[in-house]
Amino acid sequence: MTHKQARFFLGPLLLAAVVGVFLADAAMGRPLLTEIVIVLLGVVALFEFAAITGMPGAVRGALMVTGAAVMVSFAQEYEYPGSRIPVIAACVLVPFLVVMCLRWGSGVVKRDDLVVLGAIALAWLFVVAPAVFLMRALHLPHGISWTIILVVGSKLNDIGGYLVGSTLGRHKLCPGVSPNKSVEGAIGGLVLGTIGTLAMASFIDPISGLLVPWQAIVFGLVLGVATQLGDLFESMLKRAADVKDSGALLPGFGGVLDLVDSLILAAPVGYAVGLAWLA
Repeated sequence: MTHKQARFFLGPLLLAAVVGVFLADAAMGRPLLTEIVIVLLGVVALFEFAAITGMPGAVRGALMVTGAAVMVSFAQEYEYPGSRIPVIAACVLVPFLVVMCLRWGSGVVKRDDLVVLGAIALAWLFVVAPAVFLMRALHLPHGISWTIILVVGSKLNDIGGYLVGSTLGRHKLCPGVSPNKSVEGAIGGLVLGTIGTLAMASFIDPISGLLVPWQAIVFGLVLGVATQLGDLFESMLKRAADVKDSGALLPGFGGVLDLVDSLILAAPVGYAVGLAWLA
């Protein structure tokens, strides 16, 4: 099976699975399954991120455990939200402390340690933070419906970009970062993502009664730009690490980080828009 065939076969199955999880949660009236999926994907994405950036094993383990703890803490509603702040602060610091402990005995701090410390910071910013924003989006008013639009709209942008770019792409979008991405693909992604977002916002209750068409179109465009910037960031990361994919777990896609890279910026943008228009 070729790369393209694998994407066409596995892509619809993954998208159907995502929608199925959301619908199951909507039926239950709480986003339990979605939260579990976010944590699991987040932990795997952290492992892949740590692997391609060359983090030592002890640091990798600390990052995965503390990252999972932070994600789980945001999956719950607290009467006193400030009570989670000390726990989160401690979790964020632990991987940095592990790096220091690894150098404690030798007493020699290497220049490469700066790369590891920077990678830890980026992992918190570009893997854990988007997962947290998705968790919070789920707990907005009508959050499950909103998060369906956010996630599916973002993936439709990916699909449109891939289909148009692979067939009609001629002009390079950002060759220094991602040689295969084209201007035509970017436009195709924006068009399909915006149309899909408008359609979902028009038919999914109760969002259909809360947003007017211009709001759905604006959200689709903003979401599309954020999706493509997140994808380009992950491409830059892989190019710097000299790897083609973040992993090999998903045939045709690569790793989990390759699958969820579109949400790096789309998740916080989607949460911010939902907070402004739904809360």
